[in-house]
Order: sequence, then C-alpha cells, then structure tokens
Amino acid sequence: VGLMAGGNSMTATDFLKPSKVSAHGEEAAAPFIKKSKEVTLSWSWTGGISGSLIDWIGFAVAGWLIKIAYWVAAIMVFFSQVIFFVSSIIALFMTAFMVFSGTAWMGRGAIGWLVSSGVMLCALATVTSISMPVFESIAFDTVDEFAVNQAVLSSLVMMVLVFASGMIAKGIGNGVAS
Repeated sequence: VGLMAGGNSMTATDFLKPSKVSAHGEEAAAPFIKKSKEVTLSWSWTGGISGSLIDWIGFAVAGWLIKIAYWVAAIMVFFSQVIFFVSSIIALFMTAFMVFSGTAWMGRGAIGWLVSSGVMLCALATVTSISMPVFESIAFDTVDEFAVNQAVLSSLVMMVLVFASGMIAKGIGNGVAS
C-alpha cells in the first residue's frame, strides 16, 4: 500500500533491498546536484564572490539532504526488516500464552510489537515512494528564490518524515494517537 502511494516509483522487492533504496535516493538527488554544478560562481580579488552563491548553496544542501535522508531510510529499512522477522518469530511463540487470561498480556504485547514493526515498514515505504514524485515536480527551468526554497524545504520534509516514521509506527502499533 505504501509503495503504491507514490505512483509505483519503486517495487516491493526493490524496497526490501537497502542498496536499492539508497540508489533511489541518488537518483532523486541527481537533479539537485546537477543544478548546483550549473549555477555559476565567479571569484575575483577585488569583487569577492559574485553570482548566485545562495542558489548554489541551496541546491547543494538540498541534494545532500536528500541523499542523507535516503541513506537513513535504507538503514531503517534494514533494521525494520530484522525487527519484523524477530518479532514475528517471538509472536508465533507468544500466541500460546494468549490461551489463558492470566498470561494473555504477554501475547498481546508480542502481537502489538509485530504490528508496529509492520507499520514501520509501511510508513517507510510510503515516505520513500511519495518523495520521488515530489522531487521530480520541482521545476529547474528558472533558478530563482522560489525554486531554491522549494528544493531545500522538500528535502527537509523528507528528512523529518524518515525520522518520524518510527514514532508514528510505534504509536499506531501500541494504539496511541500520535
């Protein structure tokens, strides 16, 4: 479900491979890095730096933030998979405790952990898949303040969503409104 939110920019098998997730980030950041290389800067002894230094810094920072966000997402996908597999094995054994009312609390906790780790994978899939169309929609035809601000803000939002996906998943899995 999470991967379909972004228009199927990534398949499920690609998402479950962290190297493909980071390669997806390299692909998403490439236009920003390319645009930062195209922005001209000139330096002279008398005039200092002239040109669009802010545009150059903005596009370079946006490109690197996107790369970092996808690298972090790839690491989180790897750990989320490990947690999901471990929690599924533990939940399998803990469901036996749900037969008796005195020990049912142990089984419910294991099932909640399994659900929250599954939701974590779904949240990461949603964030990584919807970010690619957002980054592709940024127009690089004209370099102005709006394009630079849009690039930096969209990369910051991607970074925040990657970090917040864990808290959202834990809240949903534990039944707490987040």
